[in-house]
Amino acid sequence: MDILNLGIIKALPVPLPPLAEQLYIVAEVARHVSFVREVEAQVDANLKAIERLRQSILAKSFFRGLYIMIETIALTLAVKQHSLLKRKKDKGDFYDY
Repeated sequence: MDILNLGIIKALPVPLPPLAEQLYIVAEVARHVSFVREVEAQVDANLKAIERLRQSILAKSFFRGLYIMIETIALTLAVKQHSLLKRKKDKGDFYDY
């Protein structure tokens, strides 16, 4: 039994399609590669747009949360102030001028 070596491999016949078919295959592969690159670019652009939208939503949510927190604090302070003034008035420590 012979050992597989470069000489044996070189002696093996490799069937190739006619040149016109080879050129057609190369053109088709190039067309598909071009299409894949376009799709990749579109996906990258969409991912960037999604990230910008995500950041925008987070920022709006954050600022909305701050606004609600400030309004809650303001309302709480107003209620506490009203309660304090009422207690002072009830105790006679507060005078209406």
